[in-house]
Amino acid sequence: MNNLISDKDKTQYEQRGLRRKKFKEKSLKLLIVDDNEEIRETYGDYLNPYGTVEMADDGDIAIEKIKEAYLLNNHYDVVLLDLEMERVSGDEVLRKICGKNGFEESIGVDRIKGSMFIMVTGLNDLSAIQENMRYSNVYYIGKGEASIKKEIIDAINNSLF
Repeated sequence: MNNLISDKDKTQYEQRGLRRKKFKEKSLKLLIVDDNEEIRETYGDYLNPYGTVEMADDGDIAIEKIKEAYLLNNHYDVVLLDLEMERVSGDEVLRKICGKNGFEESIGVDRIKGSMFIMVTGLNDLSAIQENMRYSNVYYIGKGEASIKKEIIDAINNSLF
């Protein structure tokens, strides 16, 4: 009998199951990346109840933290990443970690098993968003959403099921 579920789908379900368990146990490892301190602190307040929250104020620091976490075999479950930052953009962080010849590929990490990225943007530029949607496990929410807290929690929760 043919297997109806591909290995990729099976891996994705297993990974979601692990994150769902951590979400329920409030033991997610989260990284918030934004160059605005007030926004980082606000998002931190939203996410503290769900696990351990670390922060980075620019893309370079985020890249180093993400690499270090992978090398310690303790990657972030969720990276909440601002798309527009002055020094290194969220797009560039995503490319350097998830892209072709990126860090995950260089150490043999399957994108589905890697960190989940939630890109937060005030941009209405669909081409920038569509370009990054080619990566698995990447989600977008609008920075101008009236209920940003709900949008962030829903993005995490909905990606688990």
